[in-house]
Amino acid sequence: MAARLCSGEDIQQDVGAEIHATGNAGLAETFNHTIQLGKSTRFRIAYPNARFIYVHFSKFDLPKGDSLTLSTKETTVVYTGRGRRRKRNSGDDDDTSFYSDRLEGDAVNVLYKHHGGQTKGHYGVTIGSYIRGVPRMDRDGKSLVNPTCVSNEPSWKPAVCYKKSHPKAFESSRALARMVTVGPAGAVAQYSTGFLVGCDGYFLTNEHNVRTQDQVDSTDFGFLAASADCDDTCNRRALGCSHKLLVRGSATLIAVGTTLDYALLRFHKAARRQIDAIGIPYLRLRDATYRAETGDEIYIPQHPDGTAAKIVMTLKNGTKATITSTHVTNKCGKDQLGYMAETIGGSSGSPVISMADHRVVGLHHCGECNTGSDGDMLRTAIPIHKILAHLQANQDIELPACFSR
Repeated sequence: MAARLCSGEDIQQDVGAEIHATGNAGLAETFNHTIQLGKSTRFRIAYPNARFIYVHFSKFDLPKGDSLTLSTKETTVVYTGRGRRRKRNSGDDDDTSFYSDRLEGDAVNVLYKHHGGQTKGHYGVTIGSYIRGVPRMDRDGKSLVNPTCVSNEPSWKPAVCYKKSHPKAFESSRALARMVTVGPAGAVAQYSTGFLVGCDGYFLTNEHNVRTQDQVDSTDFGFLAASADCDDTCNRRALGCSHKLLVRGSATLIAVGTTLDYALLRFHKAARRQIDAIGIPYLRLRDATYRAETGDEIYIPQHPDGTAAKIVMTLKNGTKATITSTHVTNKCGKDQLGYMAETIGGSSGSPVISMADHRVVGLHHCGECNTGSDGDMLRTAIPIHKILAHLQANQDIELPACFSR
């Protein structure tokens, strides 16, 4: 059984509409195929030019000894039993739906192997849909990103470009993770950004990026996804410049603030050991005693539109990026930090960092493509001291001193 196919022309028209809102990594396609137990079988799921594929299992229940393998040229993963690698909470035993790991490429080979045992009492496997990653460049190498969201030549640069001139800013960029998250309704996948904060595996991003444990479980956190030099062509592509460490299904959602648009996670011990082993740094936060002020110079490390790590510290006219207001109110929130530094979909969850002490002063969450005013270049962040205060006052957790000391 094959997935829906379309011509190259159809794909280009389709993609142009899909990525009007940047940060959109992929869209869902219906599949609806059930694998009957007792006989080995294989088939293919394909979508021309897809950057990646997530397979969604509506049901997954294999008898002992049987297996299901998903493979592309770049990725292979094997599932057995009920498939899900991370156990769900108690009470969810009847729900065997989940998304596969992200499979790089535009075609997935599906192989079910029956090993001759009893199948009675087991359902089998139903693939209800899949998410295919949309391409960000057309066949002539031109960007398909909505031009109203960012200039043709954005003022950000690959993080490595600042390694010598601004070593502390470069080091801050190494705390980022490039996130690929399946949406809450499973209809889309999105690019976003987050960063290690304080110590001991804590990680901060936006609530509109991840708001449930299930979303956290199905999110890819790609650390040190950055180029080795300024001119590397991998900088131009979504998911270009491979990560050094990929973490998935190894984090717990600690706290969520909807109004302040934050989500605090903590990676499990095994993931923390991997993070520490390759020397990924943590960022420190400003508390209420030293808040950001209008005129403060800032920079923003980010993964714009799912690309490799970038840093923006100047505007298009070459002037330094600064806080232009500490009380911006729009449909994204009240009393936000405002700035003109360029961001784009996929940058949500990036740290807004003071150039003075290299501490985080805000959590970026809103750009002009979100506010509905294409001519207004203002971006906004939630002041970080508000997030700290909310965590301390409203969440049943004790924050470690390393967050702000």
